[in-house]
Amino acid sequence: MNAIMHRDYESNAPIKFYHFDQHIEISNAGGLYGKVNPENFPNENDYRNPTIAEAMKVMGYVNRFNRGIARVKQLFKENDNPEAVFKFSDISSFSVMAKSRRDKVYQESSVASGNEYRNLNQYIEEFRNIFGINSEYFLNRHNVTELVILVSLFKNPTTTANFLGNQMNLSSRTVENHLKSLKKKGFLIRIGSKKTGRWNINTENLKSNI
Repeated sequence: MNAIMHRDYESNAPIKFYHFDQHIEISNAGGLYGKVNPENFPNENDYRNPTIAEAMKVMGYVNRFNRGIARVKQLFKENDNPEAVFKFSDISSFSVMAKSRRDKVYQESSVASGNEYRNLNQYIEEFRNIFGINSEYFLNRHNVTELVILVSLFKNPTTTANFLGNQMNLSSRTVENHLKSLKKKGFLIRIGSKKTGRWNINTENLKSNI
């Protein structure tokens, strides 16, 4: 809605919408306009297309003038998303990048293998290959930390919470809480003692609860 309202219609460039695994990006022709500048954005507002802006308000496509970005920021905060990234260094265009919640979880947990950080897409791909499940479906209902734990335990069933914590830069207590959650969901079964036992993944239950 913002792109349609504020774009420069003297340009023939289309509004562009890119959908990536971990973020979306929207860009349109026309940079900051009128009295709006990088220092006062987004607290100040001005309208390149006042007639379109008024029509969109009357038709119910927007709620209130100068409230869209503030509303999006609040929704992101409530959903625990990273903050949206606005790009207006190019005076001829305006774009915004919105990152998914799981991208933030990944950044905070700093999932690692040895001393080298692993790309989240590697775990997503491994999850898909190992369990034959669309990882997007899993992440719609569960979280990325659980996905990483399941992949790690499949590859090494005797892995301890302490070892996983060190690998993922999380406390062992946090990992244990995730393990309890996975057990409660029926995805994990502990066989044997803490010291000599191993983890068994209930793949059928995993598939049926996506």
